[in-house]
Amino acid sequence: MNGSSDDGPGNERAMPGVVVGLVDQTTGDPEQLGRIRVRYPWLNNTVLSNWCRVASFFAGDGVGAYFLPAKGDEVLIAFEAGNINVPYVIGALWNGKDQPPVTGQEKQQDIRMIKTRGGSTIRIDDTKGAEQIEIVDISGDRILFDAKKKSVSVTVTGSIELSAGAGSIKLSAAQIEIDATSSLKLNGPKEVSIDSGGPVSVKGSTIRLN
Repeated sequence: MNGSSDDGPGNERAMPGVVVGLVDQTTGDPEQLGRIRVRYPWLNNTVLSNWCRVASFFAGDGVGAYFLPAKGDEVLIAFEAGNINVPYVIGALWNGKDQPPVTGQEKQQDIRMIKTRGGSTIRIDDTKGAEQIEIVDISGDRILFDAKKKSVSVTVTGSIELSAGAGSIKLSAAQIEIDATSSLKLNGPKEVSIDSGGPVSVKGSTIRLN
């Protein structure tokens, strides 16, 4: 454990159990292990910890779930064999200042969520009869899976692009409708084929067949 001058490890102290820390440093890990350093409120925030490894629910060689705490976040610290010089971050904590992203006690048992500081969100709602999965980016564009309606909706303010390279894209449904408020263009450099077992209707103020 280091003093505020960051001058190297201090004397070893036994520290059983867990303590609260405030994230102070998230960059500069010399071993690039995704470690952070914290200060301890119970030591008047004057002591900067050694590098803390961060526990994850999934970690392996080049794989895993990567959720590094940000500066100022409150975290729960445990020490290896009680050695205060070998700290681990075992979780993050909400408090009176930092509130959960889900409000309302009636919803807390139904909602599961990942939300970033920028506002990107993955939200899973297990409310009985109204189950949904929603993915939203910082601009408000979203993908919504609605179990009750048995539907998937994609809403964006810009454009949507589907690309299959040398493969193919197939749309299959009882009814497919394409509605363009300005113009609609179909282009096939080699062939365009329209086939129907029933009538084919083409309407327009002017129809040009070349």
